[in-house]
Amino acid sequence: MAKTSGIIVVGNEILSGRVADQNAAFLTRELYSLGIDLRKISIVPDDVDEIAREVVSFTSAYDRVFLCGGIGPTHDDVSMAGIARGLSVPLVHHPGLMERLKGLFASEDEGLLLKMSETPEGSNLLGDELPFPIIVVGNLYVFPGQPEILQEKFKAIRDFFRESPFYSKTVYIRLSERRLVGYLNALLESYPGLRLGSYPELSNPSYKVK
Repeated sequence: MAKTSGIIVVGNEILSGRVADQNAAFLTRELYSLGIDLRKISIVPDDVDEIAREVVSFTSAYDRVFLCGGIGPTHDDVSMAGIARGLSVPLVHHPGLMERLKGLFASEDEGLLLKMSETPEGSNLLGDELPFPIIVVGNLYVFPGQPEILQEKFKAIRDFFRESPFYSKTVYIRLSERRLVGYLNALLESYPGLRLGSYPELSNPSYKVK
C-alpha cells in the first residue's frame, strides 16, 4: 500500500485571497511523482487552536504530514505553538537549531533567535546540508511558507520520501461522457484498485472527455 499524506497550509493571507497558494500545488505534484498518496489539503488561519486541531487530525490519519507557513520571528508565526498544543508537548528551545541560527544571523537580537529556535519538545532536524534545516515532529514535517524556500528545501530531501511510483495513463475520447458511463462502471468493477477520473472538455474540437 502507498504511504498516505496530508498537507496543512497556514496563513491568513491565503484565506483572505491576498496571496495565492503555491505550496500545496507544488507538494501535490512532488508527492504524486514520489508515489505518495495525498489524501487531504487543509488551509487554516494563523490561529494556535485551529492549527492544533488540524495537527491532531492529520498526524493520526496519515503516514506523513507536511505543514507550510507560520514559522519565523513575528507575532503571526504561531505554527510551532499550534503543533505543540496539538501534540500536548511544551515548546522548548532546540539547542541544535539555536546554533544553526547563530551561524546564520550572528548580528541579530538574541530574543529574535530564541523565538525562532522554539520547537515542540521531541523535534528533530532533517537536512544537514541546508542552511536552515527542516523541523520534524514525529510524522510531521514543517516547512516555511515562502514558496522558493519551501521548494529548495523539499527538493534537497525529496528522495527521503520516495515510494514505489504510481502508473498513470491519459486517454482522450470523442464520445460524450453520458455515453461512457456504462463502460467506466464496468471497468471499475473489473479493476477495483483502479483510480479512474472522467473529465469532460466542452471547448476542445479534438476530444470530448479526458
